[in-house]
This record gives sequence, structure tokens and C-alpha cells, in this order.
Amino acid sequence: MSFDTALNVNTNANTGGVCQAYVELNELMGTQGQAAWQETARWVGHEENYDPEAGRWGQSHVSYLTFKSLVQLRRTLNTGVVLLDMKEKTLASIMEKLVDEMANKKAIDPSNKDGVLNILLQNRSSPPQDTQPLTVDNEMKSFSVADRRDASENLEASMVLVGALDFLDRPVVAFVRLKEAEVLEAALEAPVPVRFLFVLIGPTKSDIDYHETGRAMAALMADRVFNQAVLQVQSECELTDAVADFMDCSVVIPPTEIQSEAMLHSLIGFQRKLLQDRLRLSDPQTRLERRRSSVRKVSIASSVPPPRTFARRMPA
Repeated sequence: MSFDTALNVNTNANTGGVCQAYVELNELMGTQGQAAWQETARWVGHEENYDPEAGRWGQSHVSYLTFKSLVQLRRTLNTGVVLLDMKEKTLASIMEKLVDEMANKKAIDPSNKDGVLNILLQNRSSPPQDTQPLTVDNEMKSFSVADRRDASENLEASMVLVGALDFLDRPVVAFVRLKEAEVLEAALEAPVPVRFLFVLIGPTKSDIDYHETGRAMAALMADRVFNQAVLQVQSECELTDAVADFMDCSVVIPPTEIQSEAMLHSLIGFQRKLLQDRLRLSDPQTRLERRRSSVRKVSIASSVPPPRTFARRMPA
């Protein structure tokens, strides 16, 4: 897979031209009274993680996800709050409508609305802009998420917010797609128009790993095919189907010791074949042909008369 192929280039984001996806993962840090959102990772195709101890961004790399995080993500989206084509234009109004919908769907107790809204609107902290990756190798030396983001003329962002809130009795997940991408004040480290928001909050004592599930959602939003799919979904079911499609094309490595990198060489060809098939099936013309084929099959099936039944004539 070439370097350019790995990048998320989304041609369906708007009608004005090619739009590339930028994703930020923000995690809730600190106690409830002094909580704040801290940016911990960012994506433009590849992933970069911030190392707070070193005070630098780490090296860009292909995202690696746990199977459990993908299963948890799909499961929570099945029962989550999904708002498509929201027309709000500010972060405050988006979060207010989102929290109202959480309460309406009984995802949170109405008495917790103010507390949840207050947390979602807490200050966001981004690492210093002049920090550079810790190390680079020959393959990735020309790649930087920030450089690629700043060099892109057409860019749309996804905000992923995850963290523990112990006044909630169960995890709550929400997905928002804005009708028009909007620059939201103080939302991201750079003034990039935001198209999608994902929120996952809940009690500390839960079987959900908020960090890994947040990384999983961010990696999906940075994926070209998934990003195109969620721009077009019209229901919660179609959203979870898009997650399932991503999982179908993902590779799981068994929990066994890897003696050397050479043992992973065969994985590259296997993954490339999965990717080629996935890109072919995601092509708009291919999807149209598959849809027409499906319609024809349904039409033919509906036109076939039911089998005739003959009553056995009983002798007089």
C-alpha cells in the first residue's frame, strides 16, 4: 500500500472538491471539579500520540486497535444517541441539543443534564504547536499529521471526546453529523471545520476502556471508506453497519508471541488484498451496480407466482 493510498482523501465531503479528514482525540483529565479535556492523539490517515512526559508528539504510525475496542464501539453505538445533519453552528448549541437528546432517550437522568453539559463545555487543552515527533525513520520522515493538516486546502474534522464521569450510572455514547462543517471556536488545536462529533462518557467502574474505544472511533473517522460511508448514512442501523464493514476488513493477530518482524511479512500481502477488495466495493459505481443487482433479484423474486397447491381428490 502506497503512502498516498493510506491517507484519508474523502471526495464526498463536499461538492467543492476533495476534502481530507482530520481527527482529534480528547480525553477527560482531572477530578470532576477540575476536569478539562486534553488532546492525546490526532490523525490524518496515520496516528500521532502526544507524550506528556517528553512534551512531544510521538512518531506517526498506522493505528493498531484491539478487537475488544471495536466490539465495544459497535455495541455502544447500537444503543447510543445518533443525530444526523444537525444545523447548529456553535459548540455550545451543539452540546445543548445533544444533552437534551440524551435525556429524551433516557441515556442519562434528566437531573444530570446540567452536569453533563458543563463537562462537555469544559476547556480544551492542546499540546504546544512547535513540538516535533520524537523520532522519524526513512519511511515516515516526510509525514507529519500537523504538516499534512496545515497543507490541505480542503479539510474537515472529527472531534472524539471520551472520559469517565462517576455521577453517571452507565456509559453513554453519542454521534453527531453536522449538516454543514463549521469552525467551532476553541474546539480544536487548529481552526478546521468540524463535521462529526463523537462522545463516550460513563462511570469509571465499567467494562468499557474509554481510551481504547475512543482511539478506535478516531481511527474509523480517519479511514477514507468509513468516513465516506458515515457522510451518507441515514439511520442508526446504517451507522453500525458501517462499523461492521470496517471490522470485516480488519485483521486480528492471535495473542501469541511474535518472535521477529519477519513473521509478519505475510500479513502485508493479506492485508493489501483485503484493502483492494474493500476499495473496489466502496467505489460509487460498484455500489450502484450491486444495488441495481439487488433490486433486480427482489423484483424477479416478487414476480414469481406462488407454487400451486393441488388438493387430493378423495374417492367418493
